[in-house]
Amino acid sequence: MPTFHAVQLDSDDALETKKQNWVDSAILRFEAVLSASGDMAKQILRQESASRAMSKKKFLPDERTTMVTGEEEDKILRRAFEYIVALMEFNLVTLKFQLNHYLFIGFKKELSKTFRNKLTEETDWADLVKPDPHLAKRLDEVKKRIIGVKASLEEVERLQRRPM
Repeated sequence: MPTFHAVQLDSDDALETKKQNWVDSAILRFEAVLSASGDMAKQILRQESASRAMSKKKFLPDERTTMVTGEEEDKILRRAFEYIVALMEFNLVTLKFQLNHYLFIGFKKELSKTFRNKLTEETDWADLVKPDPHLAKRLDEVKKRIIGVKASLEEVERLQRRPM
């Protein structure tokens, strides 16, 4: 199942900075892939790991006042809204998956019932297979050969049982 992250509802400047950082990171990765340089790839991974380790995940800034201010209330409400949006998106995707699965299984079950019955009971086999006169003659020949082989086997068994 996919994991969803709430979209940050930051200012346009913060979004532009994030976009630019992402583009720069993607360009560096492509350069490392195209150059096939293991050292360059390792360096990029080290930088990303260091920046991830240095960035602090926090709900609100540490420099909070003892009493919640209006600005902090806005941040709390915005973060709570982002969380609710992410939960709703996750729930909708899960619901859509479960609904599609239910419809697929139901459709498959109903199709197997009706299609199988219609195929076997309502099919006019005479229209599908036309009689072949040459095949009927060949079938008669094969039946005569089978009778001849059986008679030969019975004769061999009779001869084997006879005492010498």
